[in-house]
Amino acid sequence: MKKKIVIKLQMKDAKCRSKAMQTAVDADGVTKVEVQKDKDEMVVIGEEVDSVRLTKSLRKKFQYADIVSVQEERKKKEEEKKKEETVTLTPLPGISYCPYPIHEQKIVINVVKMNCEKCKSKAMKIAVKAKGVTKVEIQGEHKDQLVVIGDEVDSVKLTRSLRKEFQYANLLSVQEEKEKKEEKKEEEKITLMQWPTMSYYQQYPIPCGPNPSCSIM
Repeated sequence: MKKKIVIKLQMKDAKCRSKAMQTAVDADGVTKVEVQKDKDEMVVIGEEVDSVRLTKSLRKKFQYADIVSVQEERKKKEEEKKKEETVTLTPLPGISYCPYPIHEQKIVINVVKMNCEKCKSKAMKIAVKAKGVTKVEIQGEHKDQLVVIGDEVDSVKLTRSLRKEFQYANLLSVQEEKEKKEEKKEEEKITLMQWPTMSYYQQYPIPCGPNPSCSIM
């Protein structure tokens, strides 16, 4: 069963967040790790992950670690994908490429030799060590894509680190991670139909006196 585990931690800085994520990806079955900065919480998703054992490991390295919730991870319905401009980087030999500074980045790296759980854990551990990383996930039809999200992550340096451990690692895309805007519900508009106004005069007979010359025009 795929579980979603939320753990409360005292993470003061980026170094503490990286340390917590490294501990999480060491656990068996973990496929996704995300740190929520505002709440000081870490979300761990994976197949049959031992939440108690994971929390115990975190308590050895942090002063405080507590399980907020453990629940079954349900598959979300496919949403309409918005077309986003994707920048594909092709590193050239002898040329150092420096992209324009992007605050929140989504990096997708193809790592071929991630056949076993140990290999996937090793790849995720390398990713969470990179500066600025806040989210790591294994994706793709064959589970061979490493998705990394963070603030100003050096994608070239990260890919080179993966190439040292794996024979092949290819940087597929780097794009800005946009926040999902809440869909605004359309308010029901009441259309008022204006009927044409008709003005008319109704004539009433007014009785005249005995004078026969009395008349109403």
